[in-house]
Amino acid sequence: LRYVDDDYQLFTFILGCFPYNAISHSAQHLREFVNKILEEFKLQLDSSKFVVTDNEPKMLSAFREKCTRIGCADHYLNKQLQHAFESDQIHLNKSIIEKVDCELAQNVFRHVKKIVSSVRRSHQQQKLSRKLQIYSETRFGGALIMLDIFREVFFQLPEVLINSKTMNDFNLIDKELLDEICDFFGPFQ
Repeated sequence: LRYVDDDYQLFTFILGCFPYNAISHSAQHLREFVNKILEEFKLQLDSSKFVVTDNEPKMLSAFREKCTRIGCADHYLNKQLQHAFESDQIHLNKSIIEKVDCELAQNVFRHVKKIVSSVRRSHQQQKLSRKLQIYSETRFGGALIMLDIFREVFFQLPEVLINSKTMNDFNLIDKELLDEICDFFGPFQ
């Protein structure tokens, strides 16, 4: 819970951690659960209150009324990163689709991902100064970690990839571009 007083001082409170073990995980039950907890503290949601959630349809529905729901910035950033590295097109709204023009970055990402997946399956990773990390589909910010570690061990990789099908992928990676991508996304980690 965050509260800003009349002097614009920010106060942060943790009301507690409450297990949610309702039979139904519907939006209605979730909202009732939250309302019940808030009532225990003599609090309630109204139009002056903001709720930060992910963008799951259940959350959109649960906090549609008597409060202002704000999507989690981390989820928005993750989605934008995912589009930049993996999407050919993006829906701006229901009727407008725009081409994602990140071909160079997407090629670097695709080659890095292929190499990281291959090296992680082999015993060759032991030869590297750092363990390569693959990203999680649900937390795309991990892609930045994957790229950063890859960049760090970049010059160690030829020894690990020798006689490997992924050596071609390695040779197609522009190290300067990889550095620029990592530097650009550094503040988002």
